[in-house]
Amino acid sequence: MIDIGKILENAEQGRDGWGSSVGLPVLERVARENELVLEWDEGAGEDWVLMRKAGELQVVAGVELPLAFLLDSNGINLPPPVVLVRVSSMTRPILCCTRSVLEVAFRRQFKAIDFYPAGFSVLDLAMATI
Repeated sequence: MIDIGKILENAEQGRDGWGSSVGLPVLERVARENELVLEWDEGAGEDWVLMRKAGELQVVAGVELPLAFLLDSNGINLPPPVVLVRVSSMTRPILCCTRSVLEVAFRRQFKAIDFYPAGFSVLDLAMATI
């Protein structure tokens, strides 16, 4: 289990130097350089960019929060201030974090049914905070 509490706190410190106007061009460049398909719906106000290769999710990266989850097998990197978290799976519940830290980092409150803070996947986190 990966406790992302400190990771979120570190990402929060870099938030002022990130955001969609800075972060999106960086994420688009990383997608191009690594031949990844980038998915992001700006009109829907999504906070996460998904990057896939051959249909498989490789990267989940924050548009407003400089945080990226990467499959540990892909070797992709992102520049600072992005905080990188290498994971073995995007869909297995391998992350944990206290609800209070999640609420500060994502600037919203979560209902108990949104997701289970003691064990969730990268995709669970992205969908709950999209």
